[in-house]
Amino acid sequence: MLSAKDFAPPDEKCISIIQKLRWKDGVRCIYCDSGVVVKKGKDKRGFQRYLCRGCGRSFNDGTNTIFDKSKLEIWEWFYLIKESRSRSLYSIALDLGRKYEHVWRNAKKMKEYLLAKKIASKLRGDVEVDETYVTAGEKGKRQGRLGGG
Repeated sequence: MLSAKDFAPPDEKCISIIQKLRWKDGVRCIYCDSGVVVKKGKDKRGFQRYLCRGCGRSFNDGTNTIFDKSKLEIWEWFYLIKESRSRSLYSIALDLGRKYEHVWRNAKKMKEYLLAKKIASKLRGDVEVDETYVTAGEKGKRQGRLGGG
């Protein structure tokens, strides 16, 4: 019998896709933006680890992404991303052998992450705010500012 893993790319391919998307302009330190970064082995999930020569901190391909500190396997994330466009989270949870709540929480995390990235991309440069209205009291309420009724 086929499982969900049979329909997902292998972890190495998933990690390769993440690297190409994340480091399209070359690997830079996520903490200090230095370009002086060296490879430092791989972590237990298969992500490439890096050491920044500028600030001395280490990070990997998944640091500060939805994959960071996640209990889902990389292939499970890719399966969830692909299948959530056309199928219910309940059926995906059954395919993955995970609790519905766990899959729902990660799908929510994924959508919030994508929304935050979309918003951040639109907020580049100067942001100007006009006409801010701040209420000065409780005008119009039954018990006004003086406690009258």
